[in-house]
Amino acid sequence: MSEEFPKIKTIRYLGSKRKLVNRICKLISDKVARGSTVLDMFSGTNCISYGLKKSLRVFSNDAQVFSYIIAKTLLMNRDRISVSEAKEDLEQRYWDNYEILAKYYKGALNKERNLLNIPVERFKEYADFCNSSQQIANLGNYLPQIKNDNGRIRRSHEVNFPYYLFTTYFSNAYFGLKQSLQIDSLRFAIDMLKSSNRRRKNLYLCALIYAIDSCVASPGHFAQFFTPHSQKSYATILREREKNVRATFYNMIEYFCENLYPSNFEHEAWCTDYVNLFNTSSKFYSKMKEVDLIYADPPYTADHYSRFYHVLETLVEYDYPEVDGKGRYRGNRFVSNFSIRSKVYSEFEKLFSLVSSIRCKLLVSYNNDGLISSKQLIELSRKYFAKVHYDDLKYNHSNQGRKNADCRKKRNPRKEYLIYCEN
Repeated sequence: MSEEFPKIKTIRYLGSKRKLVNRICKLISDKVARGSTVLDMFSGTNCISYGLKKSLRVFSNDAQVFSYIIAKTLLMNRDRISVSEAKEDLEQRYWDNYEILAKYYKGALNKERNLLNIPVERFKEYADFCNSSQQIANLGNYLPQIKNDNGRIRRSHEVNFPYYLFTTYFSNAYFGLKQSLQIDSLRFAIDMLKSSNRRRKNLYLCALIYAIDSCVASPGHFAQFFTPHSQKSYATILREREKNVRATFYNMIEYFCENLYPSNFEHEAWCTDYVNLFNTSSKFYSKMKEVDLIYADPPYTADHYSRFYHVLETLVEYDYPEVDGKGRYRGNRFVSNFSIRSKVYSEFEKLFSLVSSIRCKLLVSYNNDGLISSKQLIELSRKYFAKVHYDDLKYNHSNQGRKNADCRKKRNPRKEYLIYCEN
């Protein structure tokens, strides 16, 4: 019987390897001794890191801070927090924030509640409500104590209560108005925990990441949101708006309590651009000497992941950022050269060169729908490694609502290239 590696629920994620956990973890485990150290260099949802945590020491790294929070929870959390304990930690502060916002948004909340119960044939009424929503440009209409300055007062930390970022940035877009109040109030309650409760804060933040991913009205990501432009789209939005974020959050706390388990290894979570790991003056470089194998699953599409998951990044940072575009994207989003067609080849060459320079084993995972071919990857790897083994795995994964990807999949079934390298 083949070895089973542990699996955990993950957020919806472009190119997630959750369906491949057993096969990829088995390949990694076969290449190193039990108890060795593996670096998951582009960890994303951390499903591979979690799959390995039982048998190997894992360093998880990703440039996105929400992934870092997930890693902190899935790899390093040793506490089993019950729902009753979580409510004891959070409920009072939650209601402090929620009731203030609900007071100022009372009329809009009542209107939303009524509109979410109308027949789908009257979708235009809800569309008008969303289009007329008060957003960042006129916060003062709802919250008198906040100046009409596009959020700059909060960015300068002059005002700390109530929390209202999601209410004013993302309501009636990715989330309903009531849902946004719930998100802001949970986020406030988490921040109000004592600093000594860092581990619990990470667990609660992770549960909130999972909760909003479960409730978002979008095609599986945060690059865009559904709009009520038809009966069908309105019905889809209604299905998501009916979800209670607070209840979903506590459901995730219960799930983590039942499914997260401690490990015998001292795992670590890092949050940096992978190039910084090889910088001799960085705090990570000495740790890199302990790594026996690097698993590299870099971005493979021209879509920057920071655009697909910017709402999750903003949830964790909670910094009232400057935003732009219909999707309300963060202005300081991380950009990867792996997602730029003119730079992807040289970026892979840099990756192979850096890993080879520390004489570490490397397993590259890459999709056949990516910006560079398997032939190019193999040729590059052979420039820097004496031994190169290639394999591929056929499977289907989420296309994050992209119809053109569905079309390509029908013509050309998805494969995951696996290129193992060592000197």
